This record gives sequence, structure tokens and C-alpha cells, in this order.
Amino acid sequence: MASNYYQILEIPIHATLAEIKQAYRRLAKKYHPDVNPNNTTAQALFTEIQKAYSVLSDEQLRHQYNINQGIFGTKQQTIVFSINNYLQRWQHLAQQVTQADPHRLNLDGILLQMEKLLTNYEVLQFRQTADDRAYQQLHVHVITTITPLDKQSLQYIIPQLLPLQFTVRQESDFHNILVQRKTAQLWAILLPVLMFVIAIVLCIILATTFTT
Repeated sequence: MASNYYQILEIPIHATLAEIKQAYRRLAKKYHPDVNPNNTTAQALFTEIQKAYSVLSDEQLRHQYNINQGIFGTKQQTIVFSINNYLQRWQHLAQQVTQADPHRLNLDGILLQMEKLLTNYEVLQFRQTADDRAYQQLHVHVITTITPLDKQSLQYIIPQLLPLQFTVRQESDFHNILVQRKTAQLWAILLPVLMFVIAIVLCIILATTFTT
């Protein structure tokens, strides 16, 4: 899912051109590669900032962007990224999943909410500012959210989680859940076949017993 350009520049929907330029200068100075020579995450954020500015500073491009994003009027608020807010949003999603009927999970809705939390900008900001404790909390929320998902949903969303750059051990937890789901699906297919074969064998044994 595409990043929110207003969120990237940390400006409201109704920001003026002067405010857009001011925000760009402030953020560009903060994330410029010259200031962060060995920080690939900051450099990637700088690229995102440039993209956002190139669109929002052009009246026609901004108008088209607003239409494409369904942005109308000036009442919508832009949420400035913060670690606490990001973790709270993940926690809220995890709670929704755990409180829902497992047999009536809206998988498309869950994946859509996860995608909103996994835009390039959100991922880069988390990588830039998160400490080990934040990663541990996020890991718990992600595990809680993805555990009930089916194999297809896991195969779709796990690759989108990897850019967050969890530890190898944390990433292996995601893949273990996928392996478990694959195994369960395989057994769901094989078990009826196995039961059928056992039934045939038992019939043959019984038939042989009665004829001897």
C-alpha cells in the first residue's frame, strides 16, 4: 500500500505551499544522506520525503493525488509517526483478531489493516526510531495477529513484514507459523485419503477372515 505523502511530510491535509516547503526543508535536513552517511534507513526516508514533496508541491499533481487517495476537504487529520502510536495500532489490531470468532475472521479486512501499517514510510520510520523493547512488543503483536491466518494469507503478508528487519529468531517465528499452517492443510487433505485406505484394508482383512 502506498505511503501517505501528508504523513511523510508531517503536515495537515490543508497545508499551504509555504508550509509544504518548510516541512520539506526541515525533514530533508534531518534525513539528508550527508548527515546520515552510514544510515541506509535514513537515506531511504529521505527518498520518500523527496517523492512526497515532488507531488504535494505541484498543484496539479497534488490535486490528482488527493483524488486518487480519496482525500476531500480539510477535516481529515494526518497522524505524525510515533513509536507509541504505531505499537498501539498494532496492539489494537491484535486485540481485534483475538476477540473475533476464529471461524468468522475477516481475513481480507485483517490483511488490509496490516498493509496500512506496513507502508514503506511506516516501516522506515519504525526501523529508524525503534529500540529492542519496541521490536519485542511489535513481535508479540504481529504473532498474535497472524497466528489465526490461513496459509494463503500468511504467504501474502509475511514478505511484507520482513522489511521491518526483525531479528533472525523473530522472523523464524513467522515462518514457523506458516509451516504449521501448511502442515495442517496437508493433513486436512491426506487424512480423508488415509482413512479411506484404512477402511479398505480393514474390509479386506474382514473379508479374508470370514472366507477362511
